[in-house]
Amino acid sequence: MNLLKLEIVVLIKKYKKLTIVAEKLGVKQPTITFHIKSLEEELGVPLFELRSGRYFLTEAGEALHHYACKIDALMKEARRVTQEFKDFNKGAITIGASYVPATYLLPEVVHQFQCEF
Repeated sequence: MNLLKLEIVVLIKKYKKLTIVAEKLGVKQPTITFHIKSLEEELGVPLFELRSGRYFLTEAGEALHHYACKIDALMKEARRVTQEFKDFNKGAITIGASYVPATYLLPEVVHQFQCEF
């Protein structure tokens, strides 16, 4: 199981058509079919059923979907948090100064920095 397969589960529940899911992920429809079959084989249970050309989740599929959504949300949060470090919106700053500058100059500089960032 990998993140792509979990994302496919989430998208199939939302769109119910493999061609739309493939389009959203920028892959071909046979790739989606391959991942579906691979995931079902890996877990040993059917996750989807095809009715009237549309895919629906089985009970096992619904259970997996629940966790797939949580994992997706955590991945988005992890990307957002790490992006803050990349954009310098988060992190630690270490300042070294002798007594006089640390006492008389740094408080104003730190205050200005906090106001700006």
